[in-house]
Amino acid sequence: MSGRLAPNFEKLNGASITTFEAEAIQPDLLLSLRGIQNAKLRWDLPLEAFQREDEILRSREPSAYIESRMDWNTQAGHDGWNQNQLFRDPHITVVFDRFGQPKAAALTADNTSSTLPEPVEWMNGPLMRMKMRTPPSLRVPLLGGRKYVHLREAYEVPEYGYGAWTLAAIHRALELRHPKQQLAAYVMPGDPIDAEMAWITRVLRMRRNPSDDRIVLGRPGYRAGATQQRHTVQVGEAMDTIVALPGGDVVRWIPATIVRRNGEVALKSPG
Repeated sequence: MSGRLAPNFEKLNGASITTFEAEAIQPDLLLSLRGIQNAKLRWDLPLEAFQREDEILRSREPSAYIESRMDWNTQAGHDGWNQNQLFRDPHITVVFDRFGQPKAAALTADNTSSTLPEPVEWMNGPLMRMKMRTPPSLRVPLLGGRKYVHLREAYEVPEYGYGAWTLAAIHRALELRHPKQQLAAYVMPGDPIDAEMAWITRVLRMRRNPSDDRIVLGRPGYRAGATQQRHTVQVGEAMDTIVALPGGDVVRWIPATIVRRNGEVALKSPG
């Protein structure tokens, strides 16, 4: 797979998965995940670009990092994100090894956007809320767009399972979404920050529509005016692709729980 070793799903023996509704995750665990993401970024970045990791992961602002992962709507209009976006039900899915240590994570949320021109731009908010309530299988004339599952981040301890832990996190995260929703991931070609996400889009056979490309005005440490690509695939199709990988069926049998913002813990039946 593009010059790297195939995912080693045997490494997942004894693993467990917990999905946190974002507001329910403990800040200490979130900062531990930041450490894993830090290591993965440094694995992919050239030495001269290490300072970019500090900007993207808010290394000097742990409270800002925590807030940006718990409440995605605070990011709209910042760090290259579109202004008119709405996020709901953000999840942080964490894969633990047999000793209870976090090894990988995937961050997902329902997402809609709207870019109505003046003088009707005031309708962006109501339109996005309407899209968010519309079932994925229902096409509404004039509504445009849809409610996507935004795969914001996915990473694992570098070279620990060659992507197996990451794919297990993504599979579990998608189990909690509608199978007919479109999964969306965003990549800037040539930016080493996106090396892992670019690999994920290839493995999941996500498709790029050039009409979805957009110019990003700013991103920490990267040139202004760069092109960002959106890659999509149906949620159910992405899950089937992961399971069909050699050894990938194991992800269906990993014990999994979900922790809700009210403290409730729910179990998932294997398979």
